[in-house]
Amino acid sequence: YNARLGDPETQVILPRIKNDIIDLFKAVTENNLGSKKLETDERACATVILASHGYPEEFEKGKIITGIENTEDCLLFHAGTKTDETNNLITSGGRVLAVTSYGKDLSEALRNCYVNAGRIYFESRYFRRDIGWDI
Repeated sequence: YNARLGDPETQVILPRIKNDIIDLFKAVTENNLGSKKLETDERACATVILASHGYPEEFEKGKIITGIENTEDCLLFHAGTKTDETNNLITSGGRVLAVTSYGKDLSEALRNCYVNAGRIYFESRYFRRDIGWDI
């Protein structure tokens, strides 16, 4: 079994936590987590990964990323990105960006993710379009 939280799982959980996460981590180290009340955002959250075509196998790097400035009401988690010598944002890994969005329910959160994912472009960009639809 894969019993750990990966990036996409963490990227939908942590944004919903209203508490100071450092205080929660500190309480864990002090064996005192039971004294804390976890406060969460009631909205649903979803994440869609923008990947380089071919990931997790062979994929090309160095593709210029555009459109980030056109995203709205989302969180962008950079994974396989870097800037080139002329300060362009470019791909540097297979999982390039994660787009995380909120919504009143999962369907709305997913729609918001896909709208924003569609605003970001790089050559050979790929993202799954079936995330969350079977839940």
